[in-house]
Amino acid sequence: MNIKYFLLCLTATLASSLSAQVTLRYGNEPDRGWGDASSVVTPYILFPTEFIAPYAGNEITSVCIAVMEEATNCYLYIKNKPNDQNYIYRQKLESLQPGWNEIILDTPFVIPSGESVAIGYKASFQAAGGVGISDEKFANADNVYYNSRNQWTTTDGSICITATVDGDNMPVNEMLISTLKESSDNTSNLRTYSGYVRNVGNNAVDAYTITVCLDGEETESLTGTSLAVNEEADFSFMINCDTPGNHTVTAEITDVNGVADSYAPNNITSATFTVQTEQLTRRMVCEEYTGTWCGWCPRGMVGLELMREEYPDRFIPIAVHGGDPMEIEDEEVSYRPFIESCTGAPSGNINRQFTGDPFYDIHTMFNLASQLSVHIGVEATCDWNEDMTALELVTTYYSDIDLDSPSLNIAYTITESGITGYMQTNYYADGRNGDFYGWQDKTDPTGDVTFNDVARAIIGGYNGMPCRSESMTAFTPYTHTYTISLPRNINSPSQIKVIPQIIDAVTGRIINAIEIAPDIAGMNGTISSTASVNLGSENGAITVTADVDAPLQALIYTPAGQLVTFAQFRNNATLSVPAGIYITVIRNTTNILKRAKIIVL
Repeated sequence: MNIKYFLLCLTATLASSLSAQVTLRYGNEPDRGWGDASSVVTPYILFPTEFIAPYAGNEITSVCIAVMEEATNCYLYIKNKPNDQNYIYRQKLESLQPGWNEIILDTPFVIPSGESVAIGYKASFQAAGGVGISDEKFANADNVYYNSRNQWTTTDGSICITATVDGDNMPVNEMLISTLKESSDNTSNLRTYSGYVRNVGNNAVDAYTITVCLDGEETESLTGTSLAVNEEADFSFMINCDTPGNHTVTAEITDVNGVADSYAPNNITSATFTVQTEQLTRRMVCEEYTGTWCGWCPRGMVGLELMREEYPDRFIPIAVHGGDPMEIEDEEVSYRPFIESCTGAPSGNINRQFTGDPFYDIHTMFNLASQLSVHIGVEATCDWNEDMTALELVTTYYSDIDLDSPSLNIAYTITESGITGYMQTNYYADGRNGDFYGWQDKTDPTGDVTFNDVARAIIGGYNGMPCRSESMTAFTPYTHTYTISLPRNINSPSQIKVIPQIIDAVTGRIINAIEIAPDIAGMNGTISSTASVNLGSENGAITVTADVDAPLQALIYTPAGQLVTFAQFRNNATLSVPAGIYITVIRNTTNILKRAKIIVL
């Protein structure tokens, strides 16, 4: 080949490889529309200085706008910031058609050095949902001036506007990395992180490296190949960490085509996570306002049940009834302050900090609360007293840091499950509001309901009673001992749970809590003695004889676990009961001697 011709071809090839245009964007494609009908809006995206810096001196030659509905009386604007009073560039657009619309700038816009660039468009939409937005959320791509209302607002997505950059000083070997998305296995310390990289340079990428570090120490390197200009590629990696404390994971583009990336500020992304000790596990208490009169409240019941199934060790539901027979009558142990704070039902909160709908918002509230650090751990034991009329609570709490002047309160909520016999209003009956977890097959009202986690009392009051104001030394246990008389509204002692809650006395928020189920004095225990005990029934009574010359206790329950009567005795006892089926438990001070089902005629 003629060497001169070869050099000309090589020069042409190199020129071609360096002439690609870079597309700057946030959201990839429109997933949905946003906006009211008959409205005028001006959506903006903002490329901050650190984003736009590699392209300073080059030109934005065209802009693409995605809309879901036809728009008229349109203008394109370029500013330094969306809320600037004056624009740098404006161009009349006439109309925008559904889909992507490419606008060639009448005058290419030279990207300034050291300044941000905001691009937006003003449009009149006759139909609702006109603005094209992506579900992928970026704060810099979610600014809208609502002209019709003279106010700024957001779309909760990313506005689909892209900018095409061209010029003689375009960056090469330039890539950016996205934020990290994290998912974790709740049963282990294994976390999976994912994200993407994008080629935003003026040349093709043949190879690149992403270095992953945990707390500054490299854990692995990810390699990739063949990224055309404007193309992106996903990546993912796993972190396994069981060391208690706060940790930082980073992913950084460290090599592009065998050299360092040309612009470092957009090469690294990070995320933090916390490994809790078992004692410092953060548990979320969800207080839900509900009532049998509330036709929408079945969705709250479903929301709590689904969360209980998904997070059995971290989610603690409390169904607070108001205005129905399950409302707590005793004001001293009621949830009246919570009920009065609610504007309607169903409604709920997580740890008294995040509020919303107990079905639609429950995951968001739970996740927000989960991200907060916790320094107070709590454990508890709960036992019946000898005659099963009261509960003996010992709550142990501690901090993982020294606290000089804590202000901690404690409250004990008693809940009961398995409650039946009440009619529930049901707006989902007959499918008139769609299928909803079987409620569409029930009547309105319906008696086919089992109410669970119903609040029966909050001992100490809604704001709790003082438990600690003196200084606390890290990892030193402190205890709160309390005796709770069994509330009269309890139907079945075997179905109750107690929730000790440590409350911030200043903010009123629940710091941490634990849920425990007291043992029903033998109902849940195992027989551990070979003593001879005989049970029978005669003349409307249960009879007991035993060859043990020591104090014994007889406890008579319904099959549902409700205590009917009890007696202390030696050798023999007769306990009168109405006709029916009973579970009889005979025990001494330490062991269950016999447990049997007795039919009394």
